[in-house]
Amino acid sequence: MSDDNDALDEKPAKAKKEGGGMKTVLMAAVAGLLVAVVFGAGIFLGVKFFGGSHEEADAKDKHGKTAKKEHVEEGEEEADEDIGPVDEDGNPLPRLVVGTEDFIVNPNGSDRYVVVNLGIEVNSEEAKAKVEKDLMIPIRHGVLKVLQRFTINDYQRVSLRDSLPKIIKKEIKPYIIGTKVSNIYISKFIIQ
Repeated sequence: MSDDNDALDEKPAKAKKEGGGMKTVLMAAVAGLLVAVVFGAGIFLGVKFFGGSHEEADAKDKHGKTAKKEHVEEGEEEADEDIGPVDEDGNPLPRLVVGTEDFIVNPNGSDRYVVVNLGIEVNSEEAKAKVEKDLMIPIRHGVLKVLQRFTINDYQRVSLRDSLPKIIKKEIKPYIIGTKVSNIYISKFIIQ
C-alpha cells in the first residue's frame, strides 16, 4: 500500500512540473517579444532623430555633397572641393607635392622652439616648377608669420595642429597669385 501512495504522490508532482514548464516557455516568449519591440522602437527612434531627414537629402548638390557649414572657426573654412585637372575620361590627374625645408620658430612668448616641415600640393608640373623656383621665399615668409603667431600652449592643442594647414593656405594665398595650391600637408611637427 505504501507503493500505491508513493505512485499517487508522483503523478501530481509530474503534472506540476509540466505546467510549470509551459509557464516558463510562455514567459520566455513574452520576454523575447518585449525585447524585440523595445529594440525595434530604439532603432526607429535612432533613425528618426539621428538618421537625417528628407530636407537634408534634398539639400545635397549635384555631386552628392551637402551644403557648407555656416559656423566655421578661424582657419577652418572648408577647402575648395575642386578636383583639379582631369583627363579626357574625367578622371582626376595626379597632384604633385613640393616639399619645403624645415621651419624653425620660437613660439610667441617662449624660449622653446617648434620645427615644422610642409608639403605643398599643386596640380601641374608648371605650378610645381613655379613654386620651387619663384614662390618658395614668399611662401616661407607667409608660413613663418603664421607659425610665430601662436604660443607653445597653442601648439600642444590637437585642434590647432589639425587646422594649421588651412590657416597656412589662407595666409600664403596672396603670395601665390596665379598658382593653384590644392592642399598643405604637415610632414614634420616637433616641439622642443
